[in-house]
Amino acid sequence: MSAIGIISITFFVVVCLVAIWLIVSFFRPHLYKPSGLDTTPAEGKVEFIKPQTGTPYLIKRKSDGSISDERYKILTCTDMHNGTDSAEFTFTVFSRFLDKEKPDLVLLIGDNVVGRSDTVMQNKLKNFFEERKQYWGFVLGNHDSEYKIKQDIKVAEEKGALSDEEREAINAAGRKWMFDTLSGGAHCIVRDEGGEGIHGSGNCVVNIKNSKGIVQSIFFFDSGDYVYGVKRKAFGSEKRCYDYIRDNQLDWYNRRLKELTAENGGVLPKSMALLHIPLPEFHDAFKAVKMRKSYAKRIYGTNYEKPCSSDFNAGAFETFRSSNSTHTVVCGHDHKNDSAIMYKGVRLMYSQGLQYDGSYNRRKKAPFLKFINKINSRFSCFVEGVSLCMVQADGSVDIAAKYAQKENVFYGLEEYYDRSFLTGSEK
Repeated sequence: MSAIGIISITFFVVVCLVAIWLIVSFFRPHLYKPSGLDTTPAEGKVEFIKPQTGTPYLIKRKSDGSISDERYKILTCTDMHNGTDSAEFTFTVFSRFLDKEKPDLVLLIGDNVVGRSDTVMQNKLKNFFEERKQYWGFVLGNHDSEYKIKQDIKVAEEKGALSDEEREAINAAGRKWMFDTLSGGAHCIVRDEGGEGIHGSGNCVVNIKNSKGIVQSIFFFDSGDYVYGVKRKAFGSEKRCYDYIRDNQLDWYNRRLKELTAENGGVLPKSMALLHIPLPEFHDAFKAVKMRKSYAKRIYGTNYEKPCSSDFNAGAFETFRSSNSTHTVVCGHDHKNDSAIMYKGVRLMYSQGLQYDGSYNRRKKAPFLKFINKINSRFSCFVEGVSLCMVQADGSVDIAAKYAQKENVFYGLEEYYDRSFLTGSEK
Protein backbone atom coordinates (compact mmCIF):
# COMPACT_ATOMS: atom_id res chain seq x y z
CA MET A 1 0.00 0.00 0.00
CA SER A 2 1.33 3.44 -0.87
CA ALA A 3 2.15 6.09 1.68
CA ILE A 4 -0.75 8.18 0.40
CA GLY A 5 -3.11 5.25 0.96
CA ILE A 6 -1.89 4.75 4.52
CA ILE A 7 -2.26 8.46 5.25
CA SER A 8 -5.78 8.44 3.80
CA ILE A 9 -6.84 5.47 5.89
CA THR A 10 -5.30 7.00 9.01
CA PHE A 11 -7.05 10.29 8.32
CA PHE A 12 -10.36 8.48 7.81
CA VAL A 13 -9.99 6.59 11.10
CA VAL A 14 -9.14 9.81 12.96
CA VAL A 15 -12.15 11.58 11.47
CA CYS A 16 -14.39 8.67 12.50
CA LEU A 17 -13.06 8.72 16.06
CA VAL A 18 -13.54 12.49 16.29
CA ALA A 19 -17.08 12.11 14.95
CA ILE A 20 -17.85 9.42 17.52
CA TRP A 21 -16.43 11.61 20.29
CA LEU A 22 -18.57 14.55 19.17
CA ILE A 23 -21.72 12.41 19.00
CA VAL A 24 -21.15 10.96 22.47
CA SER A 25 -20.28 14.40 23.86
CA PHE A 26 -23.51 15.79 22.40
CA PHE A 27 -25.75 13.13 23.92
CA ARG A 28 -23.83 12.72 27.17
CA PRO A 29 -22.18 16.12 27.63
CA HIS A 30 -20.84 15.69 31.15
CA LEU A 31 -21.42 12.15 32.34
CA TYR A 32 -17.99 12.00 33.93
CA LYS A 33 -17.60 15.64 34.82
CA PRO A 34 -16.93 15.73 38.58
CA SER A 35 -19.93 17.19 40.37
CA GLY A 36 -17.79 18.68 43.10
CA LEU A 37 -20.37 17.39 45.55
CA ASP A 38 -19.08 16.05 48.85
CA THR A 39 -20.97 12.79 49.30
CA THR A 40 -19.19 11.48 52.38
CA PRO A 41 -21.57 10.47 55.20
CA ALA A 42 -22.20 13.06 57.88
CA GLU A 43 -21.98 12.50 61.62
CA GLY A 44 -24.92 11.43 63.75
CA LYS A 45 -26.99 8.32 64.36
CA VAL A 46 -30.32 8.19 62.55
CA GLU A 47 -33.53 7.35 64.41
CA PHE A 48 -37.03 6.84 63.04
CA ILE A 49 -39.75 8.28 65.25
CA LYS A 50 -43.44 7.40 64.96
CA PRO A 51 -45.32 9.86 67.19
CA GLN A 52 -48.83 9.17 68.43
CA THR A 53 -50.02 12.22 66.51
CA GLY A 54 -48.42 13.93 63.56
CA THR A 55 -46.14 12.71 60.81
CA PRO A 56 -43.40 10.10 61.32
CA TYR A 57 -39.90 11.50 60.95
CA LEU A 58 -36.20 10.74 60.83
CA ILE A 59 -33.82 12.54 63.15
CA LYS A 60 -30.09 12.42 63.85
CA ARG A 61 -28.54 12.49 67.29
CA LYS A 62 -25.02 13.28 68.39
CA SER A 63 -23.09 10.98 70.71
CA ASP A 64 -24.37 12.97 73.69
CA GLY A 65 -27.99 12.40 72.64
CA SER A 66 -28.66 15.94 71.43
CA ILE A 67 -30.24 16.61 68.03
CA SER A 68 -27.75 16.94 65.19
CA ASP A 69 -28.00 19.45 62.36
CA GLU A 70 -25.75 17.43 60.08
CA ARG A 71 -26.89 16.70 56.55
CA TYR A 72 -28.70 13.52 55.53
CA LYS A 73 -27.51 11.21 52.77
CA ILE A 74 -30.30 9.54 50.77
CA LEU A 75 -29.52 6.82 48.23
CA THR A 76 -32.11 5.96 45.57
CA CYS A 77 -32.31 2.98 43.24
CA THR A 78 -34.99 1.94 40.79
CA ASP A 79 -36.21 -1.01 38.72
CA MET A 80 -34.31 -3.76 40.49
CA HIS A 81 -36.87 -6.29 39.19
CA ASN A 82 -36.03 -8.84 41.86
CA GLY A 83 -37.85 -12.05 41.05
CA THR A 84 -35.49 -14.93 40.24
CA ASP A 85 -32.31 -16.56 41.51
CA SER A 86 -30.40 -13.91 39.57
CA ALA A 87 -31.50 -11.47 42.25
CA GLU A 88 -28.38 -12.56 44.17
CA PHE A 89 -26.30 -10.65 41.63
CA THR A 90 -28.45 -7.55 42.10
CA PHE A 91 -28.31 -7.80 45.90
CA THR A 92 -24.54 -8.22 45.81
CA VAL A 93 -23.97 -5.17 43.62
CA PHE A 94 -26.49 -3.17 45.65
CA SER A 95 -24.88 -4.13 48.96
CA ARG A 96 -21.50 -2.97 47.66
CA PHE A 97 -22.98 0.42 46.86
CA LEU A 98 -24.41 0.64 50.38
CA ASP A 99 -21.06 -0.35 51.87
CA LYS A 100 -19.34 2.40 49.87
CA GLU A 101 -21.89 5.16 50.37
CA LYS A 102 -23.19 4.43 53.91
CA PRO A 103 -26.51 6.28 53.39
CA ASP A 104 -28.82 7.42 56.16
CA LEU A 105 -31.84 6.37 54.10
CA VAL A 106 -32.43 4.16 51.04
CA LEU A 107 -35.39 4.75 48.74
CA LEU A 108 -36.51 2.28 46.05
CA ILE A 109 -38.40 3.89 43.16
CA GLY A 110 -40.59 1.02 41.98
CA ASP A 111 -40.51 -2.31 40.13
CA ASN A 112 -38.77 -3.68 43.19
CA VAL A 113 -40.24 -7.22 43.09
CA VAL A 114 -41.70 -8.60 39.86
CA GLY A 115 -43.00 -11.83 38.34
CA ARG A 116 -44.11 -13.50 41.58
CA SER A 117 -47.34 -14.18 43.44
CA ASP A 118 -45.74 -15.37 46.68
CA THR A 119 -43.98 -13.38 49.40
CA VAL A 120 -40.53 -14.97 49.14
CA MET A 121 -38.82 -12.03 47.44
CA GLN A 122 -40.64 -9.45 49.54
CA ASN A 123 -39.32 -11.09 52.70
CA LYS A 124 -35.87 -11.35 51.16
CA LEU A 125 -35.83 -7.64 50.41
CA LYS A 126 -37.11 -6.70 53.86
CA ASN A 127 -34.59 -8.98 55.57
CA PHE A 128 -31.82 -7.48 53.45
CA PHE A 129 -32.44 -4.08 55.04
CA GLU A 130 -33.22 -5.41 58.50
CA GLU A 131 -29.95 -7.33 58.65
CA ARG A 132 -28.08 -4.16 57.71
CA LYS A 133 -30.17 -2.07 60.15
CA GLN A 134 -30.74 0.25 57.20
CA TYR A 135 -33.72 2.62 57.10
CA TRP A 136 -35.54 2.36 53.78
CA GLY A 137 -38.74 3.14 51.93
CA PHE A 138 -40.27 2.48 48.53
CA VAL A 139 -42.97 3.24 46.02
CA LEU A 140 -44.65 0.65 43.81
CA GLY A 141 -43.96 0.42 40.08
CA ASN A 142 -46.15 -0.82 37.25
CA HIS A 143 -44.68 -4.34 37.38
CA ASP A 144 -44.53 -5.01 41.14
CA SER A 145 -47.91 -6.69 41.46
CA GLU A 146 -48.60 -7.27 37.76
CA TYR A 147 -48.07 -11.05 37.82
CA LYS A 148 -50.46 -11.62 40.73
CA ILE A 149 -53.05 -9.30 39.21
CA LYS A 150 -52.93 -11.23 35.93
CA GLN A 151 -53.40 -14.49 37.82
CA ASP A 152 -56.33 -13.14 39.83
CA ILE A 153 -58.01 -11.73 36.72
CA LYS A 154 -57.59 -15.05 34.93
CA VAL A 155 -59.26 -16.90 37.81
CA ALA A 156 -62.09 -14.37 37.90
CA GLU A 157 -62.62 -14.57 34.14
CA GLU A 158 -63.23 -18.31 34.40
CA LYS A 159 -66.53 -17.37 36.08
CA GLY A 160 -67.50 -14.87 33.39
CA ALA A 161 -66.49 -11.70 31.55
CA LEU A 162 -65.22 -8.82 33.67
CA SER A 163 -66.03 -5.15 33.35
CA ASP A 164 -63.28 -2.52 33.54
CA GLU A 165 -64.53 -1.62 37.02
CA GLU A 166 -64.15 -5.24 38.18
CA ARG A 167 -60.66 -5.40 36.70
CA GLU A 168 -59.74 -2.18 38.48
CA ALA A 169 -60.96 -3.63 41.79
CA ILE A 170 -58.76 -6.71 41.32
CA ASN A 171 -55.91 -4.42 40.35
CA ALA A 172 -56.31 -2.32 43.50
CA ALA A 173 -56.39 -5.44 45.67
CA GLY A 174 -53.23 -6.74 44.01
CA ARG A 175 -51.32 -3.52 44.60
CA LYS A 176 -52.46 -3.40 48.21
CA TRP A 177 -51.26 -6.99 48.62
CA MET A 178 -47.84 -6.09 47.25
CA PHE A 179 -47.48 -2.98 49.40
CA ASP A 180 -48.62 -4.76 52.57
CA THR A 181 -46.30 -7.74 52.03
CA LEU A 182 -43.29 -5.60 51.11
CA SER A 183 -43.64 -2.96 53.82
CA GLY A 184 -43.12 -3.56 57.52
CA GLY A 185 -40.15 -4.19 59.72
CA ALA A 186 -38.32 -1.97 62.17
CA HIS A 187 -36.41 -0.10 59.45
CA CYS A 188 -39.13 0.39 56.82
CA ILE A 189 -40.44 3.97 57.04
CA VAL A 190 -43.44 3.84 54.67
CA ARG A 191 -47.08 3.03 55.37
CA ASP A 192 -50.34 3.51 53.48
CA GLU A 193 -51.92 6.68 54.83
CA GLY A 194 -54.09 7.41 51.80
CA GLY A 195 -57.16 5.48 52.92
CA GLU A 196 -60.39 5.01 51.04
CA GLY A 197 -61.01 7.26 48.07
CA ILE A 198 -57.33 7.86 47.31
CA HIS A 199 -55.85 6.05 44.32
CA GLY A 200 -53.19 3.42 44.90
CA SER A 201 -51.33 1.96 47.86
CA GLY A 202 -48.46 3.45 49.80
CA ASN A 203 -49.24 7.14 49.44
CA CYS A 204 -47.58 8.67 52.48
CA VAL A 205 -45.20 11.34 53.70
CA VAL A 206 -42.19 11.13 56.02
CA ASN A 207 -40.29 14.09 57.44
CA ILE A 208 -36.58 14.64 57.95
CA LYS A 209 -35.92 16.87 60.95
CA ASN A 210 -33.15 18.68 62.75
CA SER A 211 -33.10 21.07 65.71
CA LYS A 212 -34.82 23.79 63.67
CA GLY A 213 -37.80 21.70 62.56
CA ILE A 214 -38.66 19.91 59.32
CA VAL A 215 -35.69 19.96 56.95
CA GLN A 216 -37.40 17.98 54.20
CA SER A 217 -40.72 16.23 53.66
CA ILE A 218 -40.60 13.16 51.42
CA PHE A 219 -43.85 12.37 49.58
CA PHE A 220 -44.33 8.80 48.36
CA PHE A 221 -46.87 8.46 45.52
CA ASP A 222 -48.32 5.33 43.97
CA SER A 223 -48.26 6.22 40.27
CA GLY A 224 -50.20 3.03 39.50
CA ASP A 225 -49.68 0.69 36.57
CA TYR A 226 -52.19 0.82 33.70
CA VAL A 227 -55.46 2.50 32.82
CA TYR A 228 -57.91 -0.21 31.79
CA GLY A 229 -59.71 0.06 28.48
CA VAL A 230 -57.34 2.73 27.11
CA LYS A 231 -54.56 2.07 24.60
CA ARG A 232 -51.37 4.05 24.63
CA LYS A 233 -51.21 6.80 22.00
CA ALA A 234 -47.43 6.86 21.71
CA PHE A 235 -45.47 4.50 19.50
CA GLY A 236 -43.99 1.36 20.99
CA SER A 237 -44.96 -2.17 21.89
CA GLU A 238 -46.94 -1.25 25.01
CA LYS A 239 -50.64 -1.51 24.12
CA ARG A 240 -51.93 -0.35 27.50
CA CYS A 241 -51.86 3.23 28.68
CA TYR A 242 -49.72 3.85 31.72
CA ASP A 243 -51.34 5.15 34.88
CA TYR A 244 -50.81 8.57 36.43
CA ILE A 245 -51.07 10.61 39.64
CA ARG A 246 -54.80 11.16 40.13
CA ASP A 247 -56.78 14.21 41.29
CA ASN A 248 -57.56 12.64 44.68
CA GLN A 249 -53.85 12.04 45.30
CA LEU A 250 -53.11 15.70 44.55
CA ASP A 251 -55.92 16.75 46.91
CA TRP A 252 -54.29 14.55 49.58
CA TYR A 253 -50.91 16.15 48.83
CA ASN A 254 -52.29 19.69 49.24
CA ARG A 255 -54.04 18.75 52.46
CA ARG A 256 -50.90 17.16 53.87
CA LEU A 257 -48.82 20.23 53.01
CA LYS A 258 -51.16 22.34 55.14
CA GLU A 259 -50.86 19.85 57.99
CA LEU A 260 -47.07 19.73 57.68
CA THR A 261 -46.92 23.51 57.75
CA ALA A 262 -48.89 23.49 61.01
CA GLU A 263 -46.57 20.83 62.45
CA ASN A 264 -43.62 22.98 61.45
CA GLY A 265 -44.71 26.04 63.38
CA GLY A 266 -46.40 27.73 60.43
CA VAL A 267 -43.40 27.36 58.09
CA LEU A 268 -44.01 25.55 54.79
CA PRO A 269 -41.42 22.76 54.58
CA LYS A 270 -39.38 21.98 51.50
CA SER A 271 -40.25 18.62 49.96
CA MET A 272 -39.49 16.06 47.30
CA ALA A 273 -41.84 13.66 45.53
CA LEU A 274 -41.14 10.03 44.64
CA LEU A 275 -43.11 8.15 41.97
CA HIS A 276 -42.32 5.38 39.52
CA ILE A 277 -43.91 6.41 36.22
CA PRO A 278 -42.51 9.76 35.02
CA LEU A 279 -44.76 12.76 34.60
CA PRO A 280 -45.37 13.93 31.01
CA GLU A 281 -43.21 16.94 31.82
CA PHE A 282 -40.13 14.69 31.92
CA HIS A 283 -40.47 14.50 28.13
CA ASP A 284 -41.12 18.23 27.85
CA ALA A 285 -38.07 18.97 29.98
CA PHE A 286 -35.65 16.93 27.90
CA LYS A 287 -37.06 18.36 24.68
CA ALA A 288 -36.62 21.86 26.09
CA VAL A 289 -33.00 21.09 26.98
CA LYS A 290 -32.27 19.94 23.42
CA MET A 291 -33.85 23.16 22.12
CA ARG A 292 -31.77 25.16 24.62
CA LYS A 293 -34.76 26.81 26.27
CA SER A 294 -33.92 29.17 29.10
CA TYR A 295 -36.32 27.46 31.51
CA ALA A 296 -34.67 24.04 31.22
CA LYS A 297 -31.13 23.22 32.32
CA ARG A 298 -29.54 19.78 32.24
CA ILE A 299 -27.77 18.85 35.48
CA TYR A 300 -26.38 15.55 34.21
CA GLY A 301 -27.24 12.47 32.15
CA THR A 302 -29.37 11.93 29.09
CA ASN A 303 -32.41 10.08 27.71
CA TYR A 304 -31.92 7.13 25.37
CA GLU A 305 -35.67 6.56 25.02
CA LYS A 306 -38.77 8.70 24.99
CA PRO A 307 -40.16 8.97 28.53
CA CYS A 308 -42.95 6.40 28.91
CA SER A 309 -45.44 8.60 30.73
CA SER A 310 -49.20 8.31 30.81
CA ASP A 311 -51.35 9.86 28.11
CA PHE A 312 -53.32 11.42 30.97
CA ASN A 313 -52.17 14.36 33.05
CA ALA A 314 -54.07 15.49 36.14
CA GLY A 315 -51.62 18.35 36.66
CA ALA A 316 -49.19 16.87 39.17
CA PHE A 317 -46.24 18.90 37.90
CA GLU A 318 -48.09 22.21 38.05
CA THR A 319 -49.40 21.27 41.50
CA PHE A 320 -45.87 20.59 42.72
CA ARG A 321 -44.54 23.70 41.06
CA SER A 322 -47.20 26.02 42.46
CA SER A 323 -46.89 24.59 45.97
CA ASN A 324 -43.59 26.45 46.58
CA SER A 325 -42.58 23.33 48.49
CA THR A 326 -41.72 20.45 46.15
CA HIS A 327 -38.44 21.19 44.39
CA THR A 328 -37.42 17.66 43.28
CA VAL A 329 -39.40 14.87 41.61
CA VAL A 330 -37.68 11.46 41.39
CA CYS A 331 -38.93 8.69 39.11
CA GLY A 332 -37.78 5.43 37.51
CA HIS A 333 -39.52 3.26 34.89
CA ASP A 334 -37.50 4.28 31.80
CA HIS A 335 -34.50 1.97 32.04
CA LYS A 336 -32.43 3.77 29.43
CA ASN A 337 -32.80 7.27 30.90
CA ASP A 338 -30.73 8.89 33.63
CA SER A 339 -31.22 12.62 33.08
CA ALA A 340 -31.64 15.19 35.81
CA ILE A 341 -33.08 18.48 34.56
CA MET A 342 -34.08 21.71 36.26
CA TYR A 343 -37.35 22.50 34.51
CA LYS A 344 -39.34 25.64 35.30
CA GLY A 345 -37.91 25.70 38.81
CA VAL A 346 -38.50 22.02 39.60
CA ARG A 347 -35.80 19.36 39.35
CA LEU A 348 -37.00 16.34 37.36
CA MET A 349 -34.66 13.48 38.13
CA TYR A 350 -34.43 9.88 36.97
CA SER A 351 -32.99 7.65 39.65
CA GLN A 352 -30.20 5.33 38.59
CA GLY A 353 -31.21 1.67 38.67
CA LEU A 354 -29.90 -1.88 38.77
CA GLN A 355 -31.71 -3.89 36.11
CA TYR A 356 -29.97 -7.25 36.30
CA ASP A 357 -32.65 -9.72 37.30
CA GLY A 358 -34.75 -10.95 34.39
CA SER A 359 -35.33 -7.60 32.74
CA TYR A 360 -33.73 -5.77 29.87
CA ASN A 361 -30.91 -3.55 31.05
CA ARG A 362 -30.34 -1.25 28.12
CA ARG A 363 -29.14 -4.15 25.98
CA LYS A 364 -30.30 -2.48 22.77
CA LYS A 365 -27.72 0.22 23.39
CA ALA A 366 -25.06 -2.13 24.73
CA PRO A 367 -23.13 -2.93 21.49
CA PHE A 368 -22.64 0.76 20.69
CA LEU A 369 -21.71 1.63 24.26
CA LYS A 370 -19.27 -1.28 24.51
CA PHE A 371 -17.57 -0.19 21.28
CA ILE A 372 -17.18 3.36 22.54
CA ASN A 373 -15.96 2.08 25.88
CA LYS A 374 -13.17 0.15 24.13
CA ILE A 375 -11.90 3.43 22.68
CA ASN A 376 -11.95 5.29 25.96
CA SER A 377 -13.96 4.43 29.07
CA ARG A 378 -14.47 8.14 29.75
CA PHE A 379 -16.59 8.46 26.63
CA SER A 380 -19.26 5.93 27.45
CA CYS A 381 -20.79 3.89 30.21
CA PHE A 382 -23.94 1.94 30.91
CA VAL A 383 -26.12 3.95 33.24
CA GLU A 384 -26.77 1.32 35.89
CA GLY A 385 -26.03 2.49 39.41
CA VAL A 386 -27.54 4.50 42.23
CA SER A 387 -28.36 8.15 42.82
CA LEU A 388 -27.58 10.32 45.82
CA CYS A 389 -29.60 13.16 47.34
CA MET A 390 -27.69 15.14 49.96
CA VAL A 391 -30.19 16.97 52.17
CA GLN A 392 -28.44 19.96 53.72
CA ALA A 393 -29.29 21.58 57.05
CA ASP A 394 -31.16 24.43 55.32
CA GLY A 395 -33.39 22.02 53.38
CA SER A 396 -31.60 22.36 50.05
CA VAL A 397 -30.83 19.12 48.21
CA ASP A 398 -27.77 18.35 46.09
CA ILE A 399 -27.81 15.36 43.75
CA ALA A 400 -25.25 13.12 42.10
CA ALA A 401 -25.21 9.91 40.06
CA LYS A 402 -23.00 6.94 40.89
CA TYR A 403 -22.37 4.67 37.90
CA ALA A 404 -21.79 0.98 38.54
CA GLN A 405 -19.09 0.67 35.88
CA LYS A 406 -17.09 3.47 37.51
CA GLU A 407 -17.46 2.40 41.13
CA ASN A 408 -15.76 -1.02 40.99
CA VAL A 409 -18.72 -3.00 42.29
CA PHE A 410 -18.36 -5.94 39.89
CA TYR A 411 -15.14 -7.52 41.16
CA GLY A 412 -15.52 -11.29 41.34
CA LEU A 413 -18.77 -11.12 39.36
CA GLU A 414 -17.31 -11.11 35.87
CA GLU A 415 -19.26 -14.16 34.74
CA TYR A 416 -22.57 -12.54 35.67
CA TYR A 417 -22.02 -9.11 34.20
CA ASP A 418 -20.60 -10.55 31.00
CA ARG A 419 -23.90 -12.40 30.56
CA SER A 420 -25.70 -9.10 31.04
CA PHE A 421 -23.71 -7.32 28.33
CA LEU A 422 -21.89 -5.20 30.87
CA THR A 423 -18.45 -3.68 30.56
CA GLY A 424 -15.60 -4.84 32.78
CA SER A 425 -15.01 -3.49 36.23
CA GLU A 426 -12.09 -1.24 36.96
CA LYS A 427 -9.23 -2.84 38.84
